[in-house]
Amino acid sequence: MLHFESLKKPSIYALGISPQVRGRIRRLDGSLMRIGALVDLGRDGFERKYHAGFALTDTVQKALLAYFKRHGFESVPGWGTSVQNESEVETPKEINRDGSSNSAITEAKVNPEPADPVADIANQIPTLPVSRSLVFATDPIGILRLDEECAEYFAELEVKTIADLVRNLGEGSENPGAAFEHRLAASCALEKHAYAAPLSLEKDQLKALISLSGSTSFVFDPFGVLCDADSLCSKNGYTIADVLSSGLADIALSLLDLDPQLVKRLERKGATCIGDVLPLSEEEFAEKYQRSANSTRVVYDKIEKLKSDEHFADLDKSYEGFVSRFSRAAVMVSRDVRSSFEAADYPVRERELSVFALPISVEVLQRGIGHSLSVREVTKKLRVMQYLGKAMQAVLMRRLRANVATLGNDEQSLVVTLSNDINWRFAAETLKKELGRGAIFNLKDEAFDFKIAIDSLDKWVESLPDNIKRLVESRINGLGISSCASIFQIDDQQVEELLAKVYSMRPLIIEERFLPMFETYEFTPSEFARVTGQTTEVFRYLADVSVAPANGKLSIADGEPEETENLSGSEVPAQDVEGRAHVEIDEESALEYVTKKYASEEPVLLHQLQQNYMQLGTQHNFSASDLASLCDLGKFYGKLLDEDCAIVCANPGNMSQIMVRYYDFSSVDFSGLTQLLAKQAGQNVECGFAYVIRSSAEFKEECEELDLRNDVEVHFVLSHYCDQVPGVEIGEYPLVKLGESSSEFQLRQLINEIGPINVTALEKEYSQRYGITGELFFDRYLPCVNDLKRGNQYYPSEDQRVLSGEQRAFLREELDGSGICCSADLLKTRYEVRFPKSSIDVLSEEILASFARKLSDGLIFECNTNVRRYFADLISGKVRFSINDAEFGEAVFRHQLFRYELERAKRQFEIVEIKDDEYVSTAPFAKLEQPISQRDLQDYLDSAIAFMQLGVPYTVHSLRKVGFKHKVDCLEDELGFGPFFYESLLSMGSSRLKKTRVGNCKVFCRMEGSYSGSLLVEWIVKSNPALELEELAGILADQFGIEIDVSRLRSLVKRSDCYYQEELDMVFGSIDEYGKKVQEWLC
Repeated sequence: MLHFESLKKPSIYALGISPQVRGRIRRLDGSLMRIGALVDLGRDGFERKYHAGFALTDTVQKALLAYFKRHGFESVPGWGTSVQNESEVETPKEINRDGSSNSAITEAKVNPEPADPVADIANQIPTLPVSRSLVFATDPIGILRLDEECAEYFAELEVKTIADLVRNLGEGSENPGAAFEHRLAASCALEKHAYAAPLSLEKDQLKALISLSGSTSFVFDPFGVLCDADSLCSKNGYTIADVLSSGLADIALSLLDLDPQLVKRLERKGATCIGDVLPLSEEEFAEKYQRSANSTRVVYDKIEKLKSDEHFADLDKSYEGFVSRFSRAAVMVSRDVRSSFEAADYPVRERELSVFALPISVEVLQRGIGHSLSVREVTKKLRVMQYLGKAMQAVLMRRLRANVATLGNDEQSLVVTLSNDINWRFAAETLKKELGRGAIFNLKDEAFDFKIAIDSLDKWVESLPDNIKRLVESRINGLGISSCASIFQIDDQQVEELLAKVYSMRPLIIEERFLPMFETYEFTPSEFARVTGQTTEVFRYLADVSVAPANGKLSIADGEPEETENLSGSEVPAQDVEGRAHVEIDEESALEYVTKKYASEEPVLLHQLQQNYMQLGTQHNFSASDLASLCDLGKFYGKLLDEDCAIVCANPGNMSQIMVRYYDFSSVDFSGLTQLLAKQAGQNVECGFAYVIRSSAEFKEECEELDLRNDVEVHFVLSHYCDQVPGVEIGEYPLVKLGESSSEFQLRQLINEIGPINVTALEKEYSQRYGITGELFFDRYLPCVNDLKRGNQYYPSEDQRVLSGEQRAFLREELDGSGICCSADLLKTRYEVRFPKSSIDVLSEEILASFARKLSDGLIFECNTNVRRYFADLISGKVRFSINDAEFGEAVFRHQLFRYELERAKRQFEIVEIKDDEYVSTAPFAKLEQPISQRDLQDYLDSAIAFMQLGVPYTVHSLRKVGFKHKVDCLEDELGFGPFFYESLLSMGSSRLKKTRVGNCKVFCRMEGSYSGSLLVEWIVKSNPALELEELAGILADQFGIEIDVSRLRSLVKRSDCYYQEELDMVFGSIDEYGKKVQEWLC
């Protein structure tokens, strides 16, 4: 046996560790390339001195113990005792997801004969693209494919995501011996996926990233991509030890908020960081760098301020310490850069993005450019990071897979809308090329649509190369990992690696729409087949591709998934073995449920759908008052439109004859339809949509693609769900005005073309030509040409209807006196009062044109007026205005372009609403004793949102009560603005805050989905499980400042998930809470 000291002399090559690990050790310290240097340090010394990280330290420990054991030594001082060899560890019997073991599964109907060697299989799998190997902070740890015991170990520690795992490994383990294998396996799995990102970073940035991840081995980039910390350090010329030992001396002078010109002069003379200044006295500094006493004092004051911070030692190692070194201007730029990326739908990690953006912000701001340009410049620099397109491709694939769950049985493709951004376009194009399918369409300035075909499981398996196909078939037909390994003459680990690679390259599979259900409920194969109608092969496939933890699922015995009814296509609610219905219908989703159930395929009469809804409401004990209000067909129709779940298919004008059918508006995009309609604006015609569909093949094809079956449905969609189309005015069904024309002009032109003609033939010809109904022709159009009627015939006439001199003078005076704009209804009324016997339509296009005027959405403008610009100037020119002001009024407030400019000004905080339809300009705020800028108003919104806790409701009253303060609060005292003003500010955060009105207040909440008053009630009752209604009203008033009528409050309680006891007039958290309270009273 060799002497122990002799074994310490060789280099670490004798340990048999990988070149990557040797390289990492060499970069830590070249002297560690000898085994003796590692042994003398010991595990603790190696980890503490070099900040080596858990994964690297354990790898070195395992290699050292194995090396010395081969030469007869069971332990190594400072490194512990040898662990069992893998051959000595009992291999547990493989248990499959469906409860069977390998011994049972080998009886499956699969040919057990040996297949070709693994090399042949591996060669048939293409190289895995970077985008398929990236993992993100928010990914579940199941994506690492850890073995079952390892996954259970981390599940017990409540480690769910990659970010959780990285931090857990960075913190170490209280009992590393017991968890050694699991933690080492997780570290190795992370190393396989960690990306060697080509990023240029300073030491303080790397230190901040390490602080955020909680690990010296792994960090996350601004978009959540897992990166190798050691690789990042080495690419930038550092070691981990260098980074963690950096401190005050390494802070750049440019980060001290000094004058940019001073920083540039110092940098030219060689002073770039605090370390260049610290050794010098003030006199030496002034002499060396030729600075004045005042300039020198400023530099040293900034340094002393940083050094004197009692928390500096801790801050220096943290993200907060990193951010504290930057100016407010740089932080503001960084914040808006984050908002820019969030608006483009990037998966932003706020703090990591700040680490990258803040130094660039300082650099950009030193050029003297404004805030907006700085935000744009920093965003541009970050957007062109080399690998970001690949990261977005990985994000896109995850979103597509998640959206598969929304598809129906017969859907063959999936469409997602993406921001029109360089990286999203790269992601879509690359994915399209990689999968050999996909299409980009509806390309606009802000967004585009990406459509991709979906495969079935059978089709995909059939397309695989022979050996890969056989491997996958073996798995989904029931063979365990060990059985597959024996068939293909390889070990279990190789099978798992091959399957992971094959599955990561899979296309979108329609059967994966059942994956969310599979990952939520604990199924047996037979239960899964019964509930979904799918085969056990699909069950086994989902078990293989699922990344959710195997434990913690809901028992199927507790109630079948709500999707059961939809998936089976049955109209009967899903039932358990005893025949009891499990589908619970609440009032909020009932209308969509009824519409989908009774009008999915063919339209039904509105009153029939109303009857079905009433029956359902009676069965499920809906509020009697709500049901009573919906007995009115008109109110029911209004509620149906508000729910966005039905499309009108026939609208004969009689409410009882309206027909509707179910339509999923959330899954379609009408932008292509509006673009094609805009192309028709040049026709200068007023017609019905039947005319548009008939005259444009492209428009007709788009309607068919969107499943719009007739002109009624097209008109309904464009009038209810689409923005205003330039050059197009959509009127009451079925009318649309394309460009500049009028029905009277068209009718007169037709009579001149084919007259004389009788009324029946005229109606038929006009209705067919312009796609309108006969009823509309007789009621609206025919009376306009009575002057051409002689007997039963309509005769051509070259004469145009003209105004008398008196009438023209009256209109001229009225129009000139009204200025640029006036109300059309007001002008018409005044004319009819002045000339009651006149039948001339003074609002016709011809008459208005003769006065150089035009009609726009109920208002009359001078012909050369840019209507949108007029409204913008009108709004910006007023310090205060309301709907009651002479220049405004209801007609102006109704105008679509006015509403557009009003909302734009509100979003930019140029104006703020202080009462209903009453606004004030924010420009005068800058002249107050405590000036308030638009930036301050934006900051109030952002600060309030940052202050709010997720899922917690707030009003302006409660926000202040829990301690939120802001300089904008001074406006309440200085200008007398009440809560309505601050509610208006918070309402501008609609993309980040959900809101509802309860009583006299708006309630805001940071959450996903929608918010309602019933959710507020549930939140209060959660911490107060038993309340009298008067007590609940008191809490609302005291805590939230909400004054609400008791009857209205009672209605909110009934709509919530709480339990309301009518006799006691009390609300309980649940019926169980009520039972407990009763027991307390009885005792």
